[in-house]
Amino acid sequence: MKNLLLSVMVALTPLLAGPAAARTPEFPTGPITIIVPVAAGDGFDSAARILAENLATHLRTPVLVDNRPGAGGALSVAELLRGPRDGQKVLMAINASLTFRPVLQAASTNYDPFKDLQPVSLAERTPSVLVIVNGLPFTDLKGLVEFARNNPGKVRLGTAGQGSIGDFDVEILNGLTKAGILSVPFKGSGPAITAMRGGHVEGVIVSLGSVSGTLKAGAAKAIALSDKFPGYESVPTLKELGYPQDLIGVWTAFVVPAGVPESTRKTLEEAFARSLRDPAVNARILPLGILNDYQPPARVITMMREETAVVNDIGKKLGLAK
Repeated sequence: MKNLLLSVMVALTPLLAGPAAARTPEFPTGPITIIVPVAAGDGFDSAARILAENLATHLRTPVLVDNRPGAGGALSVAELLRGPRDGQKVLMAINASLTFRPVLQAASTNYDPFKDLQPVSLAERTPSVLVIVNGLPFTDLKGLVEFARNNPGKVRLGTAGQGSIGDFDVEILNGLTKAGILSVPFKGSGPAITAMRGGHVEGVIVSLGSVSGTLKAGAAKAIALSDKFPGYESVPTLKELGYPQDLIGVWTAFVVPAGVPESTRKTLEEAFARSLRDPAVNARILPLGILNDYQPPARVITMMREETAVVNDIGKKLGLAK
């Protein structure tokens, strides 16, 4: 009789455990997708693909890249928040979508970065850079400002899109110089750079990572950086040129939707930390003009709060934020 009861209990155990197991499936259950808010070929796109190769070894599943450029990163956030919140999709969020858009385009931003998103890690940094095409009647920022003042509407700077960091940086330049520079938004840094090289705009303000190849080829010249970067020590910041405010640079953070199970998030945090700290990965990404800068989730939240306050302050001074 005892043997019969034991046999029944053993038989019932999987049935009793089954529903709980079904509610918390092992992660990952298939390929992981990294949503990238820039066009294919952009520096951050290349960095994401390098990182994806390394992540696949830690997560033991393929890691794919899905490009969703546009609207200052808002389209990529929308894609992340669409579908199940199971951690199978991770967003490489650009700071424009985390700290700029919610302040400067609050009416058209249908997400709260502090409530709807959970950080996995800080990822990378690259300066914003003001670049001009060769053959113009000016070769530095002073000349650009003088020419723009004397020739209204004749200096156009391409950016990665409306609401992008470059778009905001043009406003910072105009606020500081009263030059009346025109901001021309494109659908990503790549199209803006192509337009510059084709003579459709005089220059661009984009991430260094997206335009480093053009600069190394000698097809254009960098005349201002948001902050110093290895290999570009001769390019000045605005403060070095005597202005009270620098341009704002670009950084990315990996985030998942709020509500992803804690165990899943921890698995992702560990995998991303290992890949972003890997010297071999950084060695491949640095020539792109991008620096890996791993920081834990708590630091991402702090950075978001600090930069949101800065953007709000500058935006109010320039009449861009209420």
